[in-house]
Amino acid sequence: MLPQDRLNQRKPVTREREASPLLDPRLDKRDDDISISSSLYEKEPRVRVPYAGKVRVSLLERGERTSLEVEEVYRGAAGADVAQELGSLASASLVLIDNAHIVQTRLILLDAPLVLFMAISFYAYIRFYKLRYSEFTKPWWTWMILTGIFLSLTISCKMVGLFTFFTIGTVVVIDLWNLLDIKKGLTIEHVAKHFAARAFGLIVVPAIVYLFWFWVHFAVLNKSGTGDDFMSPAFQQTLLDSPLSLNSEGIQFYDTIVLQHKATKAFLHSHLDRYPLKYDDGRISSAGQQVTAYPFNDTNNHWIVEPVDPEATGPILHSDHVILRHVQTNTTLLTHDVACPTLATNTEFTTLEGDDPERLEDTYFEVRIDDANEGQQWMTKSSHFQLIQVGLKVAMWTHVDPPLPDWAYKQQEVNGNKNLKDKTTYWIVDQIVRDPTLRKIELNISQMKAISSYLTKSHQLNNFLHIGPGPVAKEVATPKRSSQASSHPHESSDAPKFCTAVPIGLYRTP
Repeated sequence: MLPQDRLNQRKPVTREREASPLLDPRLDKRDDDISISSSLYEKEPRVRVPYAGKVRVSLLERGERTSLEVEEVYRGAAGADVAQELGSLASASLVLIDNAHIVQTRLILLDAPLVLFMAISFYAYIRFYKLRYSEFTKPWWTWMILTGIFLSLTISCKMVGLFTFFTIGTVVVIDLWNLLDIKKGLTIEHVAKHFAARAFGLIVVPAIVYLFWFWVHFAVLNKSGTGDDFMSPAFQQTLLDSPLSLNSEGIQFYDTIVLQHKATKAFLHSHLDRYPLKYDDGRISSAGQQVTAYPFNDTNNHWIVEPVDPEATGPILHSDHVILRHVQTNTTLLTHDVACPTLATNTEFTTLEGDDPERLEDTYFEVRIDDANEGQQWMTKSSHFQLIQVGLKVAMWTHVDPPLPDWAYKQQEVNGNKNLKDKTTYWIVDQIVRDPTLRKIELNISQMKAISSYLTKSHQLNNFLHIGPGPVAKEVATPKRSSQASSHPHESSDAPKFCTAVPIGLYRTP
């Protein structure tokens, strides 16, 4: 035990609230709003966020929704006379005390409105079915159309609502079948009238309501954003401030271009090194000049687009045949019936020196633009295209794994893919290389043909929301230089000395 004099010398430990701005007394108050004082930071004005109020409104809205669901289940069971009032009360109680249902109404999920619209759909159809002896009256039409509207809202929440649509659809088909019973004494024309009415109320009306929300979506979200890459180029060109519309320009014969793989972001590349005559697995190559994909943009990525017909000039259109000449080595791109280094099923890409008449056909490639119309011009940035060899019908393709061996500086292999439906075979033209001493050519944006069909846009967006971005968006990021593209003596001095892997995948919400 310490001496008494030492105890008297000890000072009590106190916390000075003024020592830290986080303990400022100006913030020590009971308030429903979260506030930040401007005097603490002296840069931003006082900001008041009504967090508690937003929570109350959200909880009130969810509570009302839960009450509506319970009420609709109760009314639906009572209207169907399942077990009179006792059965109705039991059905509503199951929804009321369901723990999972209570949790869902407290989270920002689509399941709560889905269950609500589902319950109202069943309730509306039960009311419609009870009016089967008052056919074609105003209440009969009202409840049938309400059934279609809420079925559409159910599907608009989540596509799992299709099961509700199928359930009610099955009941409708059975009802129509019963109308054909000869004992009912109905004519074929009368039954056809019933069929047309149900087709309008339960098919046409839901389709209109469903597409209406896409119209709202396109009207509100009409600007370019981070998710543009998951839509087609034609879709992107309809967005305001889209980079495709601002930076795209038409490609003409004899332009010098840089080709970039859409999935891996690597550039079509070539250098003086050649393939080894014999690979490690014993297969023989053509020993031709290497054609690879390189993640950095340098002068070895420059290619001149030449026409098959020497007299052809002007813009390059969809399905035109072209020849690609490598600028640095003055050789022509080709693919032939020789297996590539890593995949025995794919063809090797190399270059042709000189103009050998017997091999010229191996250098002919078709420019096939994705989702293009007849006569559409080949554009930089906006045209996603396949480069298909005319004779072998293989598409130019590159992949990250496995990389080429050390004799190719671990760069990506370029080969001919026989699967023309593979979405990873698409490329883009990153830029047109021009003489910097010439004046800048004004972009002709009017040459681009943007998508105009509302149904086509809604179809693309619907596929993305419910199916996913597809294999292209799930490709791995561009590999880092250390593991995938080592330095080599033929790289340009302008090539960057570092690279950051950029992920291009997207996680879908459930």
